[in-house]
Amino acid sequence: MKRSLFHSVFSVLVLVGTFPLGAQPKMSGLLQIWQTQMLDNNLRWNSGFGKKYYNLRSEFSENGTSLRRSEFKMTGSIAPDVDWELMIDPSIASGSIVQDLTLSYKNIFSSGIELRAGQMKNYQSFEGLTSSSELMTAERSQLARVFGDNRDRGFALIKPFTLEGDLSGRVVVGSFNGAGKLADANSQKDLVWRVELNNGKFNKFGFYGLEGATDIKDTFTATSTPQAFGTSGPTATAIYDNLDATRNMGVFYQFMNSEYRFELEYMSGLLGRRFQSYGLTSSAVKRDHLDQKFRGMVASLSYTLDGGHTFVARYDSMNYNVGNQFYGPTNPYLPSAGGNFSPDYKEATLGYTYAFLPEANRKANIKINYIKRSGNFLAPRTGQTGAQGGDSIVIALQVAF
Repeated sequence: MKRSLFHSVFSVLVLVGTFPLGAQPKMSGLLQIWQTQMLDNNLRWNSGFGKKYYNLRSEFSENGTSLRRSEFKMTGSIAPDVDWELMIDPSIASGSIVQDLTLSYKNIFSSGIELRAGQMKNYQSFEGLTSSSELMTAERSQLARVFGDNRDRGFALIKPFTLEGDLSGRVVVGSFNGAGKLADANSQKDLVWRVELNNGKFNKFGFYGLEGATDIKDTFTATSTPQAFGTSGPTATAIYDNLDATRNMGVFYQFMNSEYRFELEYMSGLLGRRFQSYGLTSSAVKRDHLDQKFRGMVASLSYTLDGGHTFVARYDSMNYNVGNQFYGPTNPYLPSAGGNFSPDYKEATLGYTYAFLPEANRKANIKINYIKRSGNFLAPRTGQTGAQGGDSIVIALQVAF
């Protein structure tokens, strides 16, 4: 039976109270409530087209109020160089409410290197690692919410550094299961890396990457693996050898001062296991080509006035099949009924944020966002022709403590 939000929060408070007075952990939290409004009925009544590449939260498919986030975070130290962190979110409707659970051993062997192990985000994307309380818009970009805002289990070695002048940063190298919050099912691991650089107070930039494979149990053989793409696709041997190879590389840049905030991020790679083919029959395969590539880019700009008023604009592009690769003579994105359903999606967001405490924007604010989506991810319903989409207005109320 699922635990209620109240019961989960109460359990956390009881847990904190059991710590000795001198070892009380630090506690923080984030509460967000969304009110969403569709601008037409497409998001409610129309079904997704084809492989359903487009990522759309359920909150946008109906008008209403939702508990978007109820994050509670505890951190503490056991020794000068040994820290722990626990973050839960009882508003998660399915799966484990534990988001982060990590142990950090700093300066191991007096090397200045930190070993961080447990369940955490796997250091991909810039916006994906940005705290939910500090996002420029109510929702993350397509790139961040699909490829960066994911928890996984593994470990990372982190080495901070300082160079000449105002240049500083850190290098991260890690290994993750690749199975998210689930227990590991095979010997395949994700190798991740990341380099972050800070030039003075206002400029941050860097790059990152991931190499991985399937997250399911790899007990198939070349002769028993189903031909996931049908008779016109690659052989079972090729599918087995590929093991849903998964890859991404990305770069980012941020400029931020008291008035302006500009962020630019680009990522490309192989979809791989994120749209599974390995171990599936042709009727269940999640993508259209064994080596299907994706490419995403997002640019965001905000301007803050005195009194806690911030105006935001964002352009967001995600192509889930660069070059429209597929098997067979028929283009799956151009059905006989008409319309272009190529999985190249655009989002444009215009927003306004009012901060109740201008000197601490994240602590209490209201965000109002208008989200304009490209019209090629929903199939037409009766009375409609061609590809369809849908736009939204979302009001997000936030308190962070």
